Amino acid sequence: MTNTVALNLASPVATLTLQRPPLNAISVELIEDIDAALDAVIEAGDVTVLRIRSAAKAFCAGADLVSVREIMEAADPSHEMLRFVGRFHELNNRIASLDIVTIAEIEGAAVGGGLEVAMACDFRVATVRARLGLPEAKLGLIPAAGGTFRLRQIAGMSVARRLILRGEIISAKEAFSCGLVDSLVDPSEVDDAAAFEAFASEIAGNSHSAVVAAKHCLATPVEQGQAIETSKVAALILEDETQSRIRKFLGQ
Repeated sequence: MTNTVALNLASPVATLTLQRPPLNAISVELIEDIDAALDAVIEAGDVTVLRIRSAAKAFCAGADLVSVREIMEAADPSHEMLRFVGRFHELNNRIASLDIVTIAEIEGAAVGGGLEVAMACDFRVATVRARLGLPEAKLGLIPAAGGTFRLRQIAGMSVARRLILRGEIISAKEAFSCGLVDSLVDPSEVDDAAAFEAFASEIAGNSHSAVVAAKHCLATPVEQGQAIETSKVAALILEDETQSRIRKFLGQ
């Protein structure tokens, strides 16, 4: 890793901070650094929740347009674009498939590739000041690192059309109302850092085995869902932690 990210490997909640000034624009270097940080999180072995946040005034302002210009000026722009978005896809797919709960903590803008990273996470928690969108069409492009299908899955086709076809940027409150944001933080009412930490701690307090099993089920096509659910719950009932939690609930 270089200095474009910082990683705090506290257990069970780790924090990955994006710190590529001024707005954490996505470059190949940032992609590789995030990927290396994920390696470290997995290697630690005791992390159950990963918070992804920003040290800048924006969560992430999308692809680095300097990098995009270099792609345009390359001998084979199409080939270079395929390489870039292919690597970005790999990163977002890895985030989405981690056996760890991931939370994007959004302050300021999460647009373009920045929103694609956030949508690869299990949860998006945002302050009321945040703005979210996929405005690539205004530059003659499309969201190409999972944005089209993840936005449709998370918030529905109507919202996907608005943000992608119109290039609309919406407020955090509107994103919360349509399900794109899972929890809204108003810094005028509560300390935002404490609210972010509390959200992560609540999830970390759950059975990690159960949460991971549920993540696998949620990612399974409907046709296969019943078989996955039954096999996972049959395995979970054998775990000491599960039995202990049930006995505690029953007062035994």
